[in-house]
Amino acid sequence: MYCYEPKEPRTPEYFERLGLSVSCRDYGTKHWTQVFTIKDEHEQEFMEVRRSPRHDHGEHHTILPDNACTLRLVNRYCYYDTAAWIMSDFIFKHGYLIRRIFRLDIALDLKVFDSGDKPESVIRRIVRHKYAKVYQSDRTVHGADHWNDCDDNSISWGKKKSMVVTRFYNKSLELAQVKDKPWIRQAWYEAGLIDDPIAPIILDRSGKVVGDAVWRLEFQINSSARGWFVAEGDHKNDYVEHTLESYWNRPLLQQAFACLCDHYFNFRIFEPGKTKYECAPKILFKWTDEDRHYRLRNSLFQRTYDNTGSQALRWVARLRAMFPNEDVSKALDVVESKVRTIYKTEIGYEGRDPKIDLYRAIAPDMTRGLSDEDVRDLFADVF
Repeated sequence: MYCYEPKEPRTPEYFERLGLSVSCRDYGTKHWTQVFTIKDEHEQEFMEVRRSPRHDHGEHHTILPDNACTLRLVNRYCYYDTAAWIMSDFIFKHGYLIRRIFRLDIALDLKVFDSGDKPESVIRRIVRHKYAKVYQSDRTVHGADHWNDCDDNSISWGKKKSMVVTRFYNKSLELAQVKDKPWIRQAWYEAGLIDDPIAPIILDRSGKVVGDAVWRLEFQINSSARGWFVAEGDHKNDYVEHTLESYWNRPLLQQAFACLCDHYFNFRIFEPGKTKYECAPKILFKWTDEDRHYRLRNSLFQRTYDNTGSQALRWVARLRAMFPNEDVSKALDVVESKVRTIYKTEIGYEGRDPKIDLYRAIAPDMTRGLSDEDVRDLFADVF
């Protein structure tokens, strides 16, 4: 979560006065000078806090306000049904102001699809274009190349900074190769995916998981998303907000996952010479009445931009207050003049984000050579 602190800074000392155990990192990050982790009553890591933006005018100088911070629920707590509610409760108790959800992942772990298809077979058919994906054309595949065949174990769609990134991968293999997480195996045991939560995951000589592996379908929703519009049915054109309240419990998570799955994990059985809508759909999940959900439009709803220039001028005023130095003031004078001139014409910005010019004026070296989209992503954490 990207948030603002209240008037009293939420430092490690603040949480220690409340009786909470805090572990501070000896160093920050390139954007934050202070990073610490709050522990729960069992002395287990609970919440990571990054605060105090860098304003040292060095290579990683940011224009984040002084009270900006990020909150991240540690991985173990993300396996609670009420993870989003736990985050909301923490924010409310300590007086943070939510600016946006910086990143939220929704995932389903499985060993077989409702259709009876094995994950290994599905990813193989996707890679070989037996199944054609309807949306998200950018694709990345990882695996191993053997003499007799290729072993594909991970596929993702979407760019790094897309609103939604879709991933389908062998989670058992990841735990065995990268880092074992006992709480994941415990969750699998409680869900009936494995018989023994303690037994380690074993790989054979070729690096494959011995026995049936658990695969994960995951949707990563990034900071540019605010919500989505419903495409059809009784709720057509309704707007569904992307807020923590939308994911507070298991039924809400199931509904959100089903919505994303129907749109971003949508395949057709490919037939040469036919369009995607002429090809038969490949059904992998069979939703019941309890999984009733909305069918989304082509993309999530991003921030909207006005066509009057008033938004841009408000940002100019705000930036003047944040950076009362002569160099920035001169740059903002140029930007303000340009904005006022553009919006006096009938042409306008034609839907272009008016803040882009402000970002370029404030950080010319950082934004030189970048596209408007890349500049917007670069400053996604600022406001």
